[in-house]
Amino acid sequence: MGGGFMGRFRFVAGALGIIAGFFVYQYGFLLILNLSQSLSDWSMTLFPWLGLLEVRVMGAVLQLVGGVIAIVGLLVCISWVGSQPRGKLLPSGLPGTSEPEARIVVPLQKCRFCGADIEPDAAFCPKCQRAQV
Repeated sequence: MGGGFMGRFRFVAGALGIIAGFFVYQYGFLLILNLSQSLSDWSMTLFPWLGLLEVRVMGAVLQLVGGVIAIVGLLVCISWVGSQPRGKLLPSGLPGTSEPEARIVVPLQKCRFCGADIEPDAAFCPKCQRAQV
């Protein structure tokens, strides 16, 4: 199902999407805050056609895009986890199979007051109705 190289590749791609989306979002957030003049200058060097107002608009767009990338990465990771096998299947013990049917035997306990058989986790005796705790 989800195992093998392609399954792991899907998980790694989703994890990288989460990380990349986080960094894109944070970069846009820092552009909006405009706390670092060097970050704005570096952004202006990368995108020289933008003015100061456009850098903030670009920051908002980067936040939106980064959030979407991170959410898609998270959904890819979740879908990979959901596609993994749940564990080893036990034999069903259906008629016509050669395997014997396994039965679980739960020992009964005795009531402390009247001696009647009760379930191990019962709080009250079904016969005398007295608390067993």
